[in-house]
Amino acid sequence: MNQNDFELYEAVDAIEATVSNRPDIKLYNLSFGPVGAIVDDSINRFTYVLDKLTYDVPNGESSPLFCVAVGNEGSLADPLNRIQSPADMVNGLGIGAYTYLINGTKTRAPYSCIGSGREGAKVKPDFLDFGGSIDRPFVVVGLQANSLSATAGTSFASPLAVNKIGKLMAQSESVVPHLGRTLLIHHAAIDDSLSQEEQGYGYCNEEADEILTCEDKKVTILYSGTLEPAETVHLPIFAPKINDVNGFVEITWTITTIVAPYANDPDAYTNNCIEDAFIPHNMTYNFYKKDKSGSIISTERINLLKEDSAIKVKSLLEQGYERGGFPVSRSAKRSWNESDLRASDLKWDTVIKKRHRMQGSSLLNPALTLHAIDRNGFNAQHIQYHVAVSIDAPKYAGSLYERCVFPHEYATVPKSLAAGHAGHRNPRRRGAVSARLGEMAER
Repeated sequence: MNQNDFELYEAVDAIEATVSNRPDIKLYNLSFGPVGAIVDDSINRFTYVLDKLTYDVPNGESSPLFCVAVGNEGSLADPLNRIQSPADMVNGLGIGAYTYLINGTKTRAPYSCIGSGREGAKVKPDFLDFGGSIDRPFVVVGLQANSLSATAGTSFASPLAVNKIGKLMAQSESVVPHLGRTLLIHHAAIDDSLSQEEQGYGYCNEEADEILTCEDKKVTILYSGTLEPAETVHLPIFAPKINDVNGFVEITWTITTIVAPYANDPDAYTNNCIEDAFIPHNMTYNFYKKDKSGSIISTERINLLKEDSAIKVKSLLEQGYERGGFPVSRSAKRSWNESDLRASDLKWDTVIKKRHRMQGSSLLNPALTLHAIDRNGFNAQHIQYHVAVSIDAPKYAGSLYERCVFPHEYATVPKSLAAGHAGHRNPRRRGAVSARLGEMAER
């Protein structure tokens, strides 16, 4: 071992060889990395190699997932407390640590490095998992026979998250590693007392079993696929009779992508991304009136199902209005406070997490549209995506879960929607394979 190999190139070479030679291994934990906070104007080779290994897989194979401890220098002064590579990778998970206060509430462990991340993954850490502290240590096997030791660190939080993804994969054949990544982010709980830089998307769910368990009034649907440059996909949010709900419905979605990294430009490390749009009601359209230059001077929104819509549409058309080509889409709120949102332009990030709450009567065949875009001429690279959508309808009449899992009893829908549902009652179990690489520069 070269003691002067501060960037751990020997370890990176070993990881490249291992991942290339063992395509059967899909989950990796990394509790080590180069010492020191990341900087915006350069990308560590460790980070780039992991991102590229994640993207460069044969067609039809699932990508490996790397889960990386963010580092234990969180108590240092800014900017030395920033996350450490390769936790800044855009195609994987950077995991911080939480612990418990005396009163039993969760809080970020003081040692856990904070964000933000880099272009393409500005929200880092992705989430926090239990890493322990002096008062609430992480108990591990001791060095002596038949002994236990008390310790703490993000190096223990990261494999705990890997373990949860492995459990998800064992419980459902629908879950591949990056869908597990999506689900953990999707179910992470935001702590309003912490900033985005401290917690990312929040605290990781404590029990993996809860993630794949749906309730009668709340279900989660999963989608996966690949988008070619400039391609758009329409994802129906299947919720039969949702427009009959007398009350509010909350729809939450999380999208994760796997993109080709571009190491030559840290400001454009991700040259491809997905733009998402939420369509709550597929029969509500905007009608536009334009001047001679083509600029819109007036807009009217019409629900085509209302009794007087035909009269209104006829009047608008006579006045020179034109109907928009797509149903009205709405902006959605992200999962953190407004100050955090304003501080970050997340357009080119590989994770999107949003929510929308509205009256059930305002919903009809809701859907998400995903559109692939590129920059800097990188228009020949596809984007892999995984999506988790949760529909929470407390006042739904009957069982929303039953209607989604057994749609043939209520309506005719594509089989792929039912198959993609996350809440299988009797999931077929299979073993998950995981690996942990090294103990160098432990975090």
